[in-house]
Amino acid sequence: MILDFLNIAEVKRQVKSGLNSASSIPEWKKEIFSFLEWYYSLEGPLIQKTSGSTGIPKEIKLSREVLSASAEATSAYFKLAKRSSALLCIPAKFIGGKMMLVRAIMSGWELTCVEPNGNLSSVLEGLSSFDFTAMIPLQVQKLLNDDVSQLKKIKTLIIGGAAVSDALENELCNAKINAYSTYGMTETASHVALKKLDGKSNFQALDGISLSVDPEDRLRIEGSRIPDSPILTNDLVSLASETSFKWLGRFDNVINSGGVKIVVEELEKTIAPLLNEAFYITKEMHSELGETPMLVIECEAWESEKTSVFLESLKPRLPNYWSPRKIRFVAHIDRTASGKIKRI
Repeated sequence: MILDFLNIAEVKRQVKSGLNSASSIPEWKKEIFSFLEWYYSLEGPLIQKTSGSTGIPKEIKLSREVLSASAEATSAYFKLAKRSSALLCIPAKFIGGKMMLVRAIMSGWELTCVEPNGNLSSVLEGLSSFDFTAMIPLQVQKLLNDDVSQLKKIKTLIIGGAAVSDALENELCNAKINAYSTYGMTETASHVALKKLDGKSNFQALDGISLSVDPEDRLRIEGSRIPDSPILTNDLVSLASETSFKWLGRFDNVINSGGVKIVVEELEKTIAPLLNEAFYITKEMHSELGETPMLVIECEAWESEKTSVFLESLKPRLPNYWSPRKIRFVAHIDRTASGKIKRI
């Protein structure tokens, strides 16, 4: 489905026709048409739910002015002109998908909309190149694995919804893909900072956004287009300047083991090259240390000797108290629709 946002009358006709036949079209198209109907209706604010990856989903109110300012900041950053060609391949029910639509509206893009899918190889095979698109890490990884030539059709790629691993960043660098990791949330109407995936860059704030940290090194975001500014996040960062930072992890994931604060995401980075299976770090209570890290792996249980050898092999690689003491094996790790792990 192609939406040409230089021809608003035709887009509105497609929206009306689509909603009139809603019972016979797939859900992903309904989500697109429903959002566009709201946008053009000029009624009340958008009520958007957060992802729920770090707790119970909340409802956030976002005005058209906020959405438009966010869209314009992204288009300006990448110098995306009118008549740019873009691809919508993530769900429009989430803020990332909605913001692709708003960018297309504001800049007059030709937007090709396809069914959101973890494997886009067959979809992209029949399509030409695009100036811009947004994907989640799972989609990017599948294209790298299956057919990197399809990924190279995209001139500028932003990746959000979940963190980009070091391994994925390295693969993108080696494949010479012009890709950026996004930092943002529903509360900020999508991303407020971007990181060039070149193996060396930090996150850089978009125009109009300033950054600071609280005494716990949690990121604080300020800007005229940010509702309820300033926003204090639960993200631990190393601040390079008022507009640049390195993301370390989540404050609510920190494990306090004998007074030592363990940043879970940093621990996972050390373990990642040693495991082929999906995994994450959680915590368990300890009578003396308070909390200790525990490794959760998505696979069949190992024999006790292999488990012991692996845990011992981690100790020389990690600071004191950082080594997991146990491994829990699970058949399936719960994830959000965007691929974020739900830590249990």
